Amino acid sequence: MKQVFPDPWRRYPLLQTERLELRRFRHADIYKVYEGLSNPAVTRFYAAHYDTLEETEEQMEWLESLWRERSGMWWAICPQGEKQLIGACGFTHYNPLTASLDIGYWLLPAQQGKGFAKEALEALLLFCFEQLQARRIEAWVEQGNKPSERLLRRLGFKKEKTLRNCEEKNGRLITVQVFVLG
Repeated sequence: MKQVFPDPWRRYPLLQTERLELRRFRHADIYKVYEGLSNPAVTRFYAAHYDTLEETEEQMEWLESLWRERSGMWWAICPQGEKQLIGACGFTHYNPLTASLDIGYWLLPAQQGKGFAKEALEALLLFCFEQLQARRIEAWVEQGNKPSERLLRRLGFKKEKTLRNCEEKNGRLITVQVFVLG
């Protein structure tokens, strides 16, 4: 279903699916963001982990700065009609010249395995292709994150390459798989 938005860099878009609403973060979301990004079950394969509310607040300020700088957008994933977020998804490294960007996502453990990530990413991808005219969307997946690999393949992504020992996380080098759509 095509959704039409005003210029997404002037007014933050609200994305809706059958079960979900993807909305702009609010300051009150900090507690749920902290709950997710301080939980090892969530951050095991996620680039960020925060031990304090202050670190989480810095992350939320960074997410807002992406939109102001027109380099990305992240949304709070909420069940329709509810205010509490159950996860987040979005994109960074938006390059309008190459029409490329990177996506990311996470869900609270109690919400995983219910199809919410797929539903949220379908809305995100539709937005990126239709509103930003994206031609290349990447997702970097830490080696061993089989659920994310399966999800991306179901969404049509193809594994393009493996980057060995390319990032440092928790004092060790990690390998990532680069998945591409478009």
